Amino acid sequence: MALFNRRKGEVTADGKPAYEPLLTRPIWEGAGRDAAFDGTEIIGDYAVLRWSTAYGPVLLGYSLTSGNGSVRALSSAVFRRYGKNAHQHVVAVVVGEAYWDNGPRLTALDLLPGPKRSAQYHPTFQQLNTLFGTKAPWFHSALRDRDAITAWRPGAAPALVPADDVELPAADLALLAVDEPDGSPVAQVASHLARTMRQRAHHAAERYLEHIAEDIQDDKHSDCHWLTLGALPRPRAHDDDLGELPELVRRAGWLELTERRDVLAYRVAHLVQRWDSGEDWPTGAAVEVRPTECATAAQWAATLTQAPEGRQPTVLDKLLLDEADEDAQLLYDPATDLPAVVRKGIHGDEEFPDNIVTAVPQRLPAHAELEAVTFSGEVVWVHSADGGLWLAPQLGDNGINYGYGGSGAVTLAQLLDRLLDDITAPTVDHHAPQPPAGLMKLVTTETETTVTYSRAQLLAARGR
Repeated sequence: MALFNRRKGEVTADGKPAYEPLLTRPIWEGAGRDAAFDGTEIIGDYAVLRWSTAYGPVLLGYSLTSGNGSVRALSSAVFRRYGKNAHQHVVAVVVGEAYWDNGPRLTALDLLPGPKRSAQYHPTFQQLNTLFGTKAPWFHSALRDRDAITAWRPGAAPALVPADDVELPAADLALLAVDEPDGSPVAQVASHLARTMRQRAHHAAERYLEHIAEDIQDDKHSDCHWLTLGALPRPRAHDDDLGELPELVRRAGWLELTERRDVLAYRVAHLVQRWDSGEDWPTGAAVEVRPTECATAAQWAATLTQAPEGRQPTVLDKLLLDEADEDAQLLYDPATDLPAVVRKGIHGDEEFPDNIVTAVPQRLPAHAELEAVTFSGEVVWVHSADGGLWLAPQLGDNGINYGYGGSGAVTLAQLLDRLLDDITAPTVDHHAPQPPAGLMKLVTTETETTVTYSRAQLLAARGR
């Protein structure tokens, strides 16, 4: 039998490995008959099934917050519970993971005196079956219902679970929608996203379980023969094509959400950020400006106003504040009503004090045409003909840059092409056509100083 994760340099006098992982060691005949399932418990963010085995107590855990989970994270939670003598309570921890090539995979490590941990290794479900005396259950990440896992017992039929991805649970979206009046854009976007997430989770679980079934049928040596399914997706009452909500409804709903100040709105906002980076929000990326290093940034910073004291931050405020220092100062840009955060230095570095991190709009609320653009300090500024100064709009996952090639420069050239015709044009999407060659050359020209291009120069570069 192959040995996994032998420690380099650690050998006995006869040259054999000094340590062999517990769960991959050959098991003597009948060892599984003395094993006992000891029930389930929650340890940290893991639902854990415990067995007493010939080697001692072994834990099999499934993450309730991550698609795969980390065996080191679970072992750390075990150490926090039992302290330095954890190895006397648990000899090995195992975490179930999903892989398409060969079905589910197990990652394990052993707890050692010290307290120490062995290197990670990969036992098979067949090895667990031999040690446990029964097949160990597999729970897909969309079917990890806490109650279903803690109720599992050897020989039990799979639980029927409404599919819901552990990393993107839809409960808060549904709760948000329930509290809204009929016809509310917030209710429409929250309900639509919740149904979309649940539908995708259901299909993902179905496809993976079909993959396991096909592997069992096609390969008599597959390790999937030695596992049992802990849960199946509950049949859906409907599975319609959800389509897309109208853009006007999407943007109205998310605009209202980002202006809210309650904890449910905060949780939903973080969920949406993980889903699509707030693609239909009024804001895109957050950028950092340096007023002490850039005259244009200083001009913009001088217009910022203090946030009122004594009230909870909005969703957009909180997303910025969560990334800032504890003593960060909250301001607002009166031209866009978007938040900005002043922080002292970068992660404690005082080389660039009083930097400002601000949310950037996805389109500019300007009324006069584009007059010029300024490239300075890795930031692009837009000047309007009525004296307005704006940070160039951009999406959360489609940044802009200048001075060298790459996707960011392409996006900037595309954006300038649009803004020349309509300063309120939306940010460029991933499917926009290639920009004019002249604008592309202009934005990729290397510069180490602030540079401003007038409207006439931009039009000349565009060539039309």
